[in-house]
Amino acid sequence: MSGRELSHNVHDLSDLPATPFLSAIQQGSLHALDVANMAYTNWSAGRGTADAQIAARVWHAIQVAPTRKLYAIAGHLGLSDRRVRAAVKEETGLTPAQWRKLIRLEKSSHAITTSTEPMSAVALNAGYADQSHMNRDFIELAGTSPAMLRRSVLNG
Repeated sequence: MSGRELSHNVHDLSDLPATPFLSAIQQGSLHALDVANMAYTNWSAGRGTADAQIAARVWHAIQVAPTRKLYAIAGHLGLSDRRVRAAVKEETGLTPAQWRKLIRLEKSSHAITTSTEPMSAVALNAGYADQSHMNRDFIELAGTSPAMLRRSVLNG
């Protein structure tokens, strides 16, 4: 499923395939991304396949720079975009675009619930092009808007 298909077909996280990565994300804790990374690393470590190594490197690259283009990551690895997409999908059941979307959602939700930073700054810091992009992803994947999430946390 491409990133575009994901944005049209996935209405919440339960619509995505179950993987150790996604199971950890669905826990919803403030450290879900760290838990997801550990779950993925533990799951793929014993496999030792080239795909597992590629997927782990892509995961880390997206974590560090969520706006970095896949072709740049693939080029850094000395691989084609197609090879990278296939390896990630084979290992995790998710595409790099789905990872990126979930990482941005987690980073922005953490900032929304732990700071009073303006929503536009939260969006940019999480790797979104703008605040409306973040709003669309939130409504599609979390079922709520960023403003409603912040209000619910502030109101206890």
